[in-house]
Amino acid sequence: NKKNGKLFNKKDLEFVEALANQAAIAVDNAQLYELATKDGLTKLYIHRHFYSLLESELKRVQRYRHVLSLLMMDIDNFKDVNDTYGHLIGDIVLKEIAATIQKTIRHVDIPARYGGEEFTVILPETATANAATIAERLRQSISEIEVKVDDNTTVRPTVSIGLAEFPTVATEIKDLIDCADKALYVSKRSGKNCIHMFVDNEFVRYNPQS
Repeated sequence: NKKNGKLFNKKDLEFVEALANQAAIAVDNAQLYELATKDGLTKLYIHRHFYSLLESELKRVQRYRHVLSLLMMDIDNFKDVNDTYGHLIGDIVLKEIAATIQKTIRHVDIPARYGGEEFTVILPETATANAATIAERLRQSISEIEVKVDDNTTVRPTVSIGLAEFPTVATEIKDLIDCADKALYVSKRSGKNCIHMFVDNEFVRYNPQS
């Protein structure tokens, strides 16, 4: 019965059914959006949607004359993990790293899976110095991950990271990605599990002590 003591009628039933249909459509749309924008394994944004989000953030930066930093990171020796322990363990490593990224970054930051074993994070309103601090926090947190293979074997992944600031070192989206990506590969060539920044047309290794 209704609160006023009257019985529900056919009109009430039709109204409730209409509400239920609208709710079902909303749920379906949310699920479709999730499938279209996020990676099924890591639950991070996919490359295509990341690019769209980065474009929007860069327009905001240009409009309000702010800054933004971009992190690019790659799992060190990930092919060896897949080759040695199998893709199931590799997938667990990917999911653990993605979860760690989500837990470590700020709520305003935007993480994405850029490629197979490569991740990226958009850091709005963040200059190079603060971006490097966040990158170091990520590097340390990821290095603490332990994925158990068996009783005698544990995989402990690390990542190499590169970062660049917009619009200080690049004024176009492709150039920003390229600068951060090149800084990443400098980290790879410099022993891995480290961070390099693109600053004043050169690659500078981040030292937490300095």
